[in-house]
Amino acid sequence: MSSEYIITETKFQHIVLEGTSYEVGKAQGDILKQDEEVIAAFASSVLDPKELGFKDLQEMHEFYKEYCPGVNDEVQGFAESLGVPAERIFYHGASYRSAGNCSHMVALAPITEDGHTYVGRSYESSGADQRLCTTRVNGKANHIGFSACLLGRTDGMNQHGLSVTMSGGFSAGMPWDWPKGKGFDYWILARALLDNCETVGEALELLENMPLYFYANFIVADRLGSAALVEIAGYQRAVRRIDGGVGGQYLISTNHFTMPELSCHNTNETTMGHSSTA
Repeated sequence: MSSEYIITETKFQHIVLEGTSYEVGKAQGDILKQDEEVIAAFASSVLDPKELGFKDLQEMHEFYKEYCPGVNDEVQGFAESLGVPAERIFYHGASYRSAGNCSHMVALAPITEDGHTYVGRSYESSGADQRLCTTRVNGKANHIGFSACLLGRTDGMNQHGLSVTMSGGFSAGMPWDWPKGKGFDYWILARALLDNCETVGEALELLENMPLYFYANFIVADRLGSAALVEIAGYQRAVRRIDGGVGGQYLISTNHFTMPELSCHNTNETTMGHSSTA
């Protein structure tokens, strides 16, 4: 192995979250509230909806309710457990922009030895929560995945066999001078897909209609043998879907954009050395 790569071991928690959205939020607060540093980290923000482009908290909550039903209740339960106003919880403000380096792949059944679809992902992000969450929210699809920003997800698989992985984050084509824009961050998208979608088709429909603003790549795959790579650069999006032999049998993504319409965002500064753009 090249000396420039170092393998490190880390520990992560596995927690089981189930109940209503409010109960799931409260349960997470109950787990974390004994640690004063955690409370300071998650409950010390001063949220000004106007800075995010909303006229007030009500408009912001309605916006989240439309695209990510249950998030508001989860934040409320978390806040009440910590004994602070919901407006102090940083999640809303951190998950919607007013302005990692992982790799992942999917191989469909026709080219795998045992005829199953395989999804794989590596983790090189040191800023992840290190929490593997089994989540069972009433009225949502059960899922398991790693969390980001506590209530969001970086990846996972739900009870319907829909898999979600991502790469790029703060690498994929992201300009160092972050431009102004409005939209949800990637961990909100991953959570919405896992909560609400059964198939790649449903996932792509949600993606098409959801306001997003970040630089990252997603791979979604389902139990029916369909998969798609979605590359997102600010407001721009490009999709490559493989399905039943159409478009190929595998997808690979690292920390740069591969589709022609987004390749202009790749630069030497935003493409990691192990991630070739050739």
